[in-house]
Amino acid sequence: MRSPLLSLTLLACATAVPALEQVAVGPRHLALGGAGTACAEGYTAQFYNPAALVGSGSSVTGCAPYGPQPQPQVWSLGLDVATGTRIGGDLVTYARELSAIEASRLRQLAASQAADPTAVMQVLSLAHGIGATDPRQDSVTADLNVGTGLRIGRFAIGVRNFSQVTAKVLYLDRVNLGLVPNGVNLVDWLNTAVNGRSRPAPTVNYTPVYFSQAQYDQIRSTLGQYTSNTNRIDLAAQDLDRLSIAAGLNPADSAATATALIGNGTPSAIGILDGARGRTRGLITSNLTTVRVSGLAVNELPLSISHEVTDQVALGVSVKPMQGRVYATDIRILGSQTDLSDTLEDVADNYTTSYSVGIDLGILVRLPYVALGLTGRNLNNPHFEGPTVLGFKHHDQTVYGTLTTGISVTPLQSVTIACDCDLVETPTSMPGYGIQRLGGGVEWTPFGFIAMRLGLSQNLAENDVGLMYHAGGRLTFWNVNCEGALSASEERTEYDSRTIPREARLSLALSAAW
Repeated sequence: MRSPLLSLTLLACATAVPALEQVAVGPRHLALGGAGTACAEGYTAQFYNPAALVGSGSSVTGCAPYGPQPQPQVWSLGLDVATGTRIGGDLVTYARELSAIEASRLRQLAASQAADPTAVMQVLSLAHGIGATDPRQDSVTADLNVGTGLRIGRFAIGVRNFSQVTAKVLYLDRVNLGLVPNGVNLVDWLNTAVNGRSRPAPTVNYTPVYFSQAQYDQIRSTLGQYTSNTNRIDLAAQDLDRLSIAAGLNPADSAATATALIGNGTPSAIGILDGARGRTRGLITSNLTTVRVSGLAVNELPLSISHEVTDQVALGVSVKPMQGRVYATDIRILGSQTDLSDTLEDVADNYTTSYSVGIDLGILVRLPYVALGLTGRNLNNPHFEGPTVLGFKHHDQTVYGTLTTGISVTPLQSVTIACDCDLVETPTSMPGYGIQRLGGGVEWTPFGFIAMRLGLSQNLAENDVGLMYHAGGRLTFWNVNCEGALSASEERTEYDSRTIPREARLSLALSAAW
């Protein structure tokens, strides 16, 4: 069985990736709130600002000159890996229910019209998932970047991979959800499924536990389309309420479940329990709910060089040959004749490989105690071709350029304060969702072998995750640096009865400089 988070990602996350989101490279800069344009050092300078390859300074003394400095380290070699995830909306509140649904079993129910209490609980889980899904807001984005680099004086070369995966409900079919053919008495079906051949009397003056009283009354009214026998109607409604709790559904989300069960009175949203008295609907075997699973993986080979224009001003450029793989697959979740777990095995095979080149330019101005930087990344908007799957041409993908300015201040030889700000908003994998980051932090190096870092950042384009908190550090053994950093958002969400950040990132690295 798939994990809840994977099922969550597949059922209602994002759409085809129109843009690969730029993320922090290296633990030092993640810990500093993403800042690096004016304080990049070593091999990571080719990502944040290639101009910083001119006298980038030692990892001990910080970003800008402060009094007598040791000779800049000429060689540096490093390897880093980072991963992160961002959760939007309330999708995770029903991830467990979605992950437990077996589409093949629901199809068998529709074919045989035979059921048991477990099957009814799966129907309720399906109702909750269908009703609560909001493709406009609910999202999960996961990314990974790993790379290595070698700096030799004013030159640097590296290898790096940026990957992002996402999925979105392309079409949400709220009509073809019938468990029994039109005309079949669904009340009798529910009574038999839960109670077998026995017909216990319903509880008198029943108080609903999962549904509100108004929702419960609407369910009773909908079931009244099938029979006038109030005892059978009451028994079926009470069973649905009790089994919703047994299925682990949260009463706070009962409105979404009720809407999926009873519909909203329009032909475009006929409830699972609706369908009598001329209401036309199809069986779940004909359900057209479709998920588009997409991904973009970019391998790049950055070649960087810097030039010192004056004693204070340096320019830099990075040329990055790129290989991009665009993945895309459309999956019918409920109507397919194979389970989702089987269909997913083919996703990795549906891709197209294409090639491009990215151009980065940077400028760095170093003054006593202060450094100023400006970097444009992927200024030519590298473009990658989307695959054609089953005759359908999926969207091409673009790595949109960014323009970032930064400042770093070194008031003490052991303290560096840095801040970066994106000057333009760039698209992401979520349509209509943009990124424009403002972030900064403080690095304190009390001794040469240790550094401690704290930072904050904020997405100026959106407010869904709130303020991001960053922390990290470095330990140096001889010339080898061991670094780590993490960040977590101020805003939280619920997943599996636990409170987790809406966005979180982790980065680790090993590097050496001499």
